[in-house]
Amino acid sequence: MNYFEEAALRLKQVLKVSEDQEVAALLGLSKHAWMGRKKRSSFPETELLALTAKRPELNIDVQYVIHGTKTMQKTINIAELEAEDIAFLKAVDKRLTILNLSSHAAEAKFELPQGAITKILSGESPRLSIARKVCNALDLKLI
Repeated sequence: MNYFEEAALRLKQVLKVSEDQEVAALLGLSKHAWMGRKKRSSFPETELLALTAKRPELNIDVQYVIHGTKTMQKTINIAELEAEDIAFLKAVDKRLTILNLSSHAAEAKFELPQGAITKILSGESPRLSIARKVCNALDLKLI
């Protein structure tokens, strides 16, 4: 089982659904878009984060869905993030999309600490050293 299949299975478990189409609909994706991502093994992390922010009552543990490890962290509230954190999150997400990489795949490819990108996409402000490593790996400017 690959990363996409494992994360999708955990997400189905968390959402208490069994069909790909149900997951796709909750994430705001068409069945065709979901199948394309499945074929490329490109898990829709950005859509998962958006769902987590939009539907906090679902109590989605993003860390668990993406990495398979449970956390005590609550869902992120985009409204509570600083403008700089949102800009950084969007820049990282956009670069991952351009590179056609999931956060998990990028962390492995660029030898970044496990969870470094995932935490950024979850709304956490990284330590400066981690932010530098991520920026260098993704060819982003840290200003």
